[in-house]
Amino acid sequence: MNPISPSSLFHFTSTFEVLLKIITNGFRYSYAFERFSSELLNDRIYDGVFNVDSCSELENCGIAIPMVSFCDIPITRTLPHAEKYGKYFIGLNKELLSTMLNPIFNPVIYGSSTNLFDAITFFAKVRKNSNIRLHNLYNSMKKQLEEIAETIDFTSVSKDDIINKLPREILNEINTGIDGRFFSDFLLALYKPVQGLDVYGNECYFYDEREWRAFAMHNVNDYTSWVFGCTPDDFLKSKDLWNDELSKSDDSYIKLQSKSLKFVSHIGVEHECEVEVIADFIMNDANTILGCEEVTTQTRLELVSKLTSFERIEKNY
Repeated sequence: MNPISPSSLFHFTSTFEVLLKIITNGFRYSYAFERFSSELLNDRIYDGVFNVDSCSELENCGIAIPMVSFCDIPITRTLPHAEKYGKYFIGLNKELLSTMLNPIFNPVIYGSSTNLFDAITFFAKVRKNSNIRLHNLYNSMKKQLEEIAETIDFTSVSKDDIINKLPREILNEINTGIDGRFFSDFLLALYKPVQGLDVYGNECYFYDEREWRAFAMHNVNDYTSWVFGCTPDDFLKSKDLWNDELSKSDDSYIKLQSKSLKFVSHIGVEHECEVEVIADFIMNDANTILGCEEVTTQTRLELVSKLTSFERIEKNY
């Protein structure tokens, strides 16, 4: 009997052409839409800097986050998953991915308890609460800050020098806000309800997907900004443009080194007739494999041996 949790994780895609791109360039981050409450989005967007009550405008909205998703399901049980996401896939050793992508790779945190969602919401308010405390500190230390400002030549001093002149109480609060933002975003990127509506408005039991994610943190570079407060329609209209922007950055790809290619466990296509086409592509046409430039003929042959098709899986298992 197959284990519940396999040794490989599988990334599925919808078309033959996208599979060829992955085989060549590696896994590119792509924007995914995650729904959140209007209260949480309001706190995350405005951070307490403005006294804004725009919760009603954020109903049925969410966050678009760049990520690469894998499922933790034995390949012989993935047909329902493939029907939704596509019958083209690549499997990679779970331990390799966990080591290579640590600390941005983790199973999704599936939530059903209201306490868990309240905890997520609480952390999303950390930056907001920190900004409120900073505002109060500024008011209570206004005279001291003005005296510090008089000693600074702003035309020649660096940002770090200015920060180092700030009172310790304010520096500590600034760091609290920065850390709070980072860790709350980390939780937001991993949270998903056990069940709910997908971006198309369909009711889904997300827990069945047994998802693992690698994700790009907000503003980690010029191409990986999250989109806060977007509607499902906004997301569907804009995601291709956003993903095209991601393609411009080499940092938007998860690539393998030569020594890691042996940890590819499966390369799958929908139809048996496509196996030979992929094999020829790997052996003769692909200048790089999963972003790796140094690929020996022996390694290419080993990858060809990992090829299979959904027709073969459905027929034999």
